[in-house]
Amino acid sequence: MYIPSDPKLWEEIGQDKFLRKPRFWLPILVGLIIVYSTPEDIFQKLPFLNTLIGVVIDLIPSIGDWGERSKYPSATRILFSYFWIFLPYYTIMIFKSRLYEKNFVTGWLKKGKTRHLLPIINISFLMIFLLVYYFFVLPESESCRFICLYKSKFIQLIYSFGATFSIAGLLASNLWWIKNFKKIHLSM
Repeated sequence: MYIPSDPKLWEEIGQDKFLRKPRFWLPILVGLIIVYSTPEDIFQKLPFLNTLIGVVIDLIPSIGDWGERSKYPSATRILFSYFWIFLPYYTIMIFKSRLYEKNFVTGWLKKGKTRHLLPIINISFLMIFLLVYYFFVLPESESCRFICLYKSKFIQLIYSFGATFSIAGLLASNLWWIKNFKKIHLSM
C-alpha cells in the first residue's frame, strides 16, 4: 500500500477544518468500538439486533456475503450495516461544507465548455461505486500476500468507512451540481 511521504500533503490534510470536527470522527470511533467489542454470539443475545441487521442485509445483499467470508461474521455484518446506515449522515455533512462546495463549483467553472459533460462522469462514478459496494464483494486471497481483508477487523473498518465516505462524497457532489445548476450551466 502506498502512503504519501510528502510532509506538505500531510500538513494540508491536518489543516482541513472538516477533518478537525469531532462529528467526523465520532462514527469511526463507534465503528472501532463495534469491531472490537462485538461477541460472536451477539445475535443470540439480542434478537432485536438480529432483526435490524437482517433487514439491512435484505436491502443490501453484499453485507451478507461479507459476513459469510469474514473470520468475524457478526462483527462484520454489524459494521457494514452500521456504515450503510450512516451514509446519509456523511452525505449531509459533506454537502453542508461551504468550502468543499465552493471548490467544487469553481473547479467545474474552470473547465470551460466541457463542464456540461462533467455531470455524466459524476453520475457514472456514483452509479459504479454504488453498484460495486451494493452487490459485489472483494474476492478472497488464499495466499493472503496482500491485504487480508477478511481476517482483519481493522482493515474491514477502514474499507467500510472508505466505501461509505466515497459514496457520500459522490452523492454530495451530485447534490452540489443540482444546487448550482444555473451557475454551472446557464452562466457565461
